[in-house]
Amino acid sequence: MPRFLIPLISVLLLFPSIALSNPTSRESFEWDGTKITKFIGNETDVVIPDGTTAIGKEAFMKCDSLKSVVIPEGVKAIGDWAFLYCDSLKTVVIPKSVKRIGAGAFSDCTSLTAVTIPEGVKVIRRTTFSNCQAMKSVVIPKSVTKIKKNAFDTCSSLKTIEIPEGVTEIGEFTFRFCCSLTSVTIPQGVTVIEIGTFSSCDSLKSVVIPKSVTKIDEGAFRECHSLTAVTIPEGVTEVRQEAFAGCASLTSVEIADSVKEIGPGVFTECPALEKWIISSTHPYFKTDGTALLTKDGKTLVACRNSTEKYRIPEGVKEIGGCAFDSCDSLTSVEIPDSVEVIEWRAFEGCIALTSVTIPDGVKEIGSYAFSCCRSLTSIVIPKGVKVIEFSAFEWCTSLKTVVISEGTTTIEFHAFEKCESLTSVEIPASVTEINWKAFNDCPNLTIHVPKGSEAERLARWYNIPFQTK
Repeated sequence: MPRFLIPLISVLLLFPSIALSNPTSRESFEWDGTKITKFIGNETDVVIPDGTTAIGKEAFMKCDSLKSVVIPEGVKAIGDWAFLYCDSLKTVVIPKSVKRIGAGAFSDCTSLTAVTIPEGVKVIRRTTFSNCQAMKSVVIPKSVTKIKKNAFDTCSSLKTIEIPEGVTEIGEFTFRFCCSLTSVTIPQGVTVIEIGTFSSCDSLKSVVIPKSVTKIDEGAFRECHSLTAVTIPEGVTEVRQEAFAGCASLTSVEIADSVKEIGPGVFTECPALEKWIISSTHPYFKTDGTALLTKDGKTLVACRNSTEKYRIPEGVKEIGGCAFDSCDSLTSVEIPDSVEVIEWRAFEGCIALTSVTIPDGVKEIGSYAFSCCRSLTSIVIPKGVKVIEFSAFEWCTSLKTVVISEGTTTIEFHAFEKCESLTSVEIPASVTEINWKAFNDCPNLTIHVPKGSEAERLARWYNIPFQTK
């Protein structure tokens, strides 16, 4: 068979109604020389005329009756948002002559089922194919080196994708909500897995992270509910906040010796997590089987979500951000006298936690530290805590009594908001600032304040029920 017939036969097989029709009349378009600036026709199947060199910005935007497009050889560029919101578009033929596909060019083409990006395209720009919900396959050529942010965001039917070895950049949220994607191999050369790149890929069971990666950024794999195991390879130095949060099926994580920093909440909402695999010679981290700690034992980084009771080791000075977040089976925790800082969201969502004793040495309780601890009934704030941060005890719906020790100066906004069972808060003379929303939606509350104190004045000003002592 003559080689020149092969492309023609391919088009005939795939799109017979298009291939056998004549080019769409030039009168169906507005032109700037050889560039199409706007489609003004009513055709549902469009064959762009020969001689066209470019498709302009927004040229076919919101052509919601358009079903198919054949772009001829000679077209070099498809403009930004060229086919945006063409929600009936099922097929598009892009020729090898195209070297640039603009940002959002096929975004929200919700009926588009497949696309082959031609060799020569180097960059897949931001949102190029975002929300193409029917797209099941995409061919990315070897010429591509960068895939920009949100490029395939919410391509919810996409099951597999082969990312070429030449790709060195995969942008933020590129494959977010690709909920049919089952596996992915990130090519050698990529150095950063960006913010939310694979977040909410519900069917993703396995991922291969190359040794070229040095950072796994915030929420990179958040809520990948089918991911069962992860190996963070040698070369990665930093795993940022909530990188694997909400990975409900994740049972084990292997952490290479190169990892120096693990951010807050990296493993929160991972109820199936059984173990961290860490070498005994790891220079930065260690585990006691239940918790992940820094090598020096001064910071508790994370605790397994399935933990019911835990005694924090003596020597820990800081309970890290989100360390016990969503440990919804945790009923009791012993905090040693060595602890000085309870970071933000440290115990957020520990819905079974009934009591906790905060040692006198604690100087800081971060925002949301005990938020949504719905079984907690009482709390004593030690004298070293100067500020009760915003939302620190918000939504503690069983909390009845709070004693704030002398030394505290400030109660921030929402600190005890929606503590609907709260009846009594003892406030010392040292408190000079109470935010007007600190006790919002606490219908049964009476605060107890020293007579003539600034706290009394503020209670009167904000109309908070109070008694003097």
